[in-house]
Amino acid sequence: MLLAEDNALVASMYAAALRRLSDNEGLPSINIEIASDGAVALDRVMRSPAIDILVTDVFMPGLSGISLVEKIRAEPSIAELPIVAITSGGERERERLARLGVTLFLRKPVSYQDVAGAI
Repeated sequence: MLLAEDNALVASMYAAALRRLSDNEGLPSINIEIASDGAVALDRVMRSPAIDILVTDVFMPGLSGISLVEKIRAEPSIAELPIVAITSGGERERERLARLGVTLFLRKPVSYQDVAGAI
C-alpha cells in the first residue's frame, strides 16, 4: 500500500491506524510505504513491485492528489490501481475525482475507523 500525504504527522497517524487494523483484525501484515507528495507517489507506482492500493491526500504541494490520479489513470500499466482519496475539499473535488474513477472518498478529519474501513 502506498500512502501519499505531505503532512508527516498525519501520514504516521494513518500508518499507525492501518498497522493496528492488521494487528487487531488478524490480517496479514500491511506493508505501508509513505510518499511525501504526489510526484514521489507517481514515481513509486511506476516502479516494481506493484502497489496494491493508493491512499492519497488531495491537497498537496507540487503534484496534487488530483493531478496524481489523472496521471495514474492516463498510464495503461497502472490505470486500474484502486485509489482512496482523502480530502478536506468540497463537492467539486469529489466530482472531479469520481470522474477519474477514484474508488472511495474519505472526508477530513479522518478517524481510525474510516481508514480501517476503506482498506
